[in-house]
Amino acid sequence: EFRYMDGLKGFVDGGLNDWGFMHAVAGIVTQGCHSPPCMEGAEFNGVERKAIFVKTLKLFGLVVNDKAATGRRLEGENEIAEDVIV
Repeated sequence: EFRYMDGLKGFVDGGLNDWGFMHAVAGIVTQGCHSPPCMEGAEFNGVERKAIFVKTLKLFGLVVNDKAATGRRLEGENEIAEDVIV
């Protein structure tokens, strides 16, 4: 069961590096579920979403653990981001 507020608190308390939380939120926004891809044939570019999320956090002046922001496979993703350009 996904609980947004619990996930948000864990994300913030954990130093802004729980990419599973970002993946779940992006899935809710784009496909209506917290575990994308949610629909048959739906595409979900987690690597691109992750890069945008990191960029947004930095625009808010938040410090993002660059090691956690790059080169990590998201659960269910087929690609690995070698570098996130922000």
